[in-house]
Amino acid sequence: MNHLAPELLHMLCRDLGFWDLCCFRLINRDCAAVGLEYLVPWIEIHLHRHSYRAHSLVHLQAIASHPFMSKGVRELLYDSLTFDSPMKDFETWKAKSMEKLDVRKPCRVNDEGSELHPYRTRSDYKRMYAWYQACMKDQQYFVDRKMERRFLRYSLPNLTNLEKITLNTWSAMDLSDVYEHFGPWDYTLECPRDQDKRPGVRQLNSLLLAVAESEIKLKKLRAGKLSWNWFRTRTFNVHQEQLARACESLTSLHLILNCWGEEFMWEQTPDCYSFLQKTGAIGRFLAKMPHLESLKIRFDSTNMMMTGHFTLPASPTSSARNILGQNWKSLS
Repeated sequence: MNHLAPELLHMLCRDLGFWDLCCFRLINRDCAAVGLEYLVPWIEIHLHRHSYRAHSLVHLQAIASHPFMSKGVRELLYDSLTFDSPMKDFETWKAKSMEKLDVRKPCRVNDEGSELHPYRTRSDYKRMYAWYQACMKDQQYFVDRKMERRFLRYSLPNLTNLEKITLNTWSAMDLSDVYEHFGPWDYTLECPRDQDKRPGVRQLNSLLLAVAESEIKLKKLRAGKLSWNWFRTRTFNVHQEQLARACESLTSLHLILNCWGEEFMWEQTPDCYSFLQKTGAIGRFLAKMPHLESLKIRFDSTNMMMTGHFTLPASPTSSARNILGQNWKSLS
C-alpha cells in the first residue's frame, strides 16, 4: 500500500462505506489523506444547533476550512426553518407545549417522531426550555443580524466539488435514506414556523448568492417549499446576474412553489399563476440554464380548497422542450 498511485487509492475509496473508510485511513498517511476526501460526501446543515446527527452553520464553516475534507463534499442539504419571534418566556412556552400534549401529535415537522409524553416534570420542561433558548439565540445571531449569508459566503467557495444543493422547507422535498430527519424542534417542544410566510426566500437567496461568488459548478438544485414571491423580490430583480451565474451550469432543477394564503377555485386564477404568466419570470429564469436535462416545477398551497399543482413534463415527446418560449436540446 505504500507504493500505490494516488489515482488507485481514489478508485478504492469510491467503493468504500463510512466505517471501511475510517479503517482505510489507518493504513498510512497517504491513505488517510485520500480517504478523508470521501469521508463526508454529503452534509446536512441546520440553522440552529441541535443533535450530533447533523450540523449547524458553524460546523459547515469548520468543514469548509479543512484542506481535504472540504474537497469531498458533493451534496448539501440545507434546512433553515425558524421559530416564531420574539422568544417566549417560560410560562408562555410551557403553555404552548401543553397544548401540543393535549393534541397528542408528533412535534416533528416530518411527522416521524413519537408522540410527546404527557407526563413531564418541571425539571424536564426547564431543560427543554434551555435548549429552546439556545436555538433562539442562534436564530437571533444568524437571521436577525444577517450572519447566515456571511457564513455561507465564507464556506461554500471552499467546497469546490459541490454539485447538488437541496433546500428543504417544511419537509417538502423527498429525502434519501442517508438523511437523518432530526431538527432542533425535536428537543424544544417548539415546532418551527416561517416568520414572514415566505418560505425559502431568505435561504435560497443566501445559498445562490454564495454559489455565485465561488467557482462551484452546480449540477442539481432542489428547493421546496419556495414561496412564489421569490420571483418578484428585490433580490431576484436586482441580483439577476449573480443568480444566473449560480444556476447556469444546472442540469437538473426541481422547485415546489408555495402559494400560501391563496385559495384555488375553479372559477378564478390564483395571483401566483397570474403574476408568473404575465411577467414570464419563470421563463426568464430558466433561460439562464442552457444545460437542463431534468426540470420539474410544482405549485402547492397550505391554504386552498383543492390541491393544485402544475408539473412541467420532461419527456422528448412532450411540450417540455419548449416552455414559455425556451428550448433545451438536452431535456429528456
